[in-house]
Amino acid sequence: NKKSLYINGIYRALLGRGNKMKVVYLGPTEPHTLEHGRVYEVLSEEDGWYRIIDKSGEDYLYPKDDFIILEELE
Repeated sequence: NKKSLYINGIYRALLGRGNKMKVVYLGPTEPHTLEHGRVYEVLSEEDGWYRIIDKSGEDYLYPKDDFIILEELE
């Protein structure tokens, strides 16, 4: 819907200025993706998923439920 697109656009604009939300991964450690307990920066939030750069060095979408927010955008 237009409201969520607008809010997501603002969120992305803030992230583009260097403000990144930090989250902690609570799921199991995976060899090529994410490590349990590690802090990650969220590149964007898309339909209930976080876009995060994992161990492979590439960015992928991961479910928000696998993380807790450590530091939110102000």
